[in-house]
Amino acid sequence: MSRSLVVLFAALVGIAVLRPSRDAAADSRPLPADLALVPTDAAGFAHIRAADLWKRDDLKPYREIFERAGSKSIGLLDEHFEPKPSTTDRVTVVLLPKGKDARERRGLFEPFEPTLILHFNKPYDRERVLKAHAEKSKTKMAGGKEYYLAEKSAVAIAFADPQTLVLGDEASVSAILSAEKKDGPLTPALRAAAEKPIAVGLNVQALPIPAEALAQIPDEYKPLTELSLVSGTIDLAKEPVVDLKLTFPNADAAKDGEKSLRKLATLGRIFLDMQRKQLQAELAKALTAKQKPVQPIGSFPEAALAVAGLGGLNFLDDFLAHPPLELEDASIATKVKLPEWTSPFLAGAAISAGVGLPGVQKVREAAESAVATNNLKQIAIALHSYHDVHNGFPPAAILGKKGKKLLSWRVAILPFIEQNALYQNFKQDEPWDSEHNKKFSDVAIKTYMDPRADLKPGQTNYKALVGDAAMFDAVKGRKFAEVTDGLSNTIMVVAGGDPVPWAKPDDFDYDPKKEFPADYAKAFDDALLCMFADGSVRSINLAKLKDRANIMKLLIERNDGKAIPNFDE
Repeated sequence: MSRSLVVLFAALVGIAVLRPSRDAAADSRPLPADLALVPTDAAGFAHIRAADLWKRDDLKPYREIFERAGSKSIGLLDEHFEPKPSTTDRVTVVLLPKGKDARERRGLFEPFEPTLILHFNKPYDRERVLKAHAEKSKTKMAGGKEYYLAEKSAVAIAFADPQTLVLGDEASVSAILSAEKKDGPLTPALRAAAEKPIAVGLNVQALPIPAEALAQIPDEYKPLTELSLVSGTIDLAKEPVVDLKLTFPNADAAKDGEKSLRKLATLGRIFLDMQRKQLQAELAKALTAKQKPVQPIGSFPEAALAVAGLGGLNFLDDFLAHPPLELEDASIATKVKLPEWTSPFLAGAAISAGVGLPGVQKVREAAESAVATNNLKQIAIALHSYHDVHNGFPPAAILGKKGKKLLSWRVAILPFIEQNALYQNFKQDEPWDSEHNKKFSDVAIKTYMDPRADLKPGQTNYKALVGDAAMFDAVKGRKFAEVTDGLSNTIMVVAGGDPVPWAKPDDFDYDPKKEFPADYAKAFDDALLCMFADGSVRSINLAKLKDRANIMKLLIERNDGKAIPNFDE
């Protein structure tokens, strides 16, 4: 089975959970304030009525557990957060495709920029919200409405009304405020969301799907590429009902799409059968091993999970054997009844997701920090590989015949970060921005792009420390033997300062007579990510570092012979 088919099958199974009511599109009633803010041509949205779900009878045991913390403890949440958590009513996440330039600057090539629309059942304190999220901010306008852009976090906040907030990056919040209020692809799904506790809508034609990915889909499944909208709801009655609706441009396209879906279901069953047989074989092998006819109790959880996995595969196989697909003009509808016990599980999961959505930024920051750390480790491996081949690290700059700095050390290690073809294109006797070299200097190299920084293609903020006492020499390469203080005690490369072209010989010049500038890490909340000469990576908070001038001097100099005291990071 081709990878594109597996992805297509998984995507359709994953989204086959939701559908709006048949009369939603014809409903002329005005949308609630929060849903009315969702651009009808956005890539998609998910809407959770958190307060309604929390009041459900089947969640009473969970509410009682929460209430056992005591009113005083629960009250602390409202006291220290604004808007008050107890007033949370509805949560909507909107997916707006990011432009290509924005994806390249971030370096992660993320397809969407999620934006939150939060509705509360009581008015919030506007000043407290600003103090908590954007104390230092700039007031801006979009669509004739004000929003605030936090200088430090770059988070934009718009007070849509006294009980509704919009949070996200500046471009997305601006797009939401400027969106024209008119019917669009997501309108039916938005109307359904006003009635159901959980609802989603996916504007398929707005998704940034590469043309080459669509070209790999076999002809028998090509009708599915005409899909324009996926929308639906979950009705958490005694027996939860999941409705899904797939909308096509016309009735003929829907008919062809239904045929493709049934073929895809058959293909899915083949795939599931392969997985089932593999799981059964592994389970039988593990439990009938001759050397251990009776397994220790510690092996039980893994075996039990395997059995549960088989049950899940069989449940899905039953659905795919006779998929309940129904043609409705230009749409394909399906409805699935779930076991009664799933109702509180789905409600709890939805509430958890709704409450956790505002923390997505923290998760993203952690992920971006992990990527930045890994980038520096890859650079460290490349530098060590260069040392092994050339019996020394590269100099800070590749020099011309007259001693002029032409190219950076980052160009020298290209062959060791799987960029040898790019390295071969550079003319080593010309500067980085010569007519020939400039087009290669502008290439975006993922290893050199810190996802935490706002970088353009061809830029980096990974810089060496250059100086007589530092790890990098301006014109000659250092050797391990010259680092007498120890590789693990000497900083080699840091992530900080203003972005520079990665091919340009532009780094941090170290002067032992001057204090290491604290503003090198200003863009990263004062946390300076440092790659040491042994390849390890550590984050040092310059703002909180005690005796910063002395500590940084000891960490940068490779041969001062002084012990490094413990310091707070």
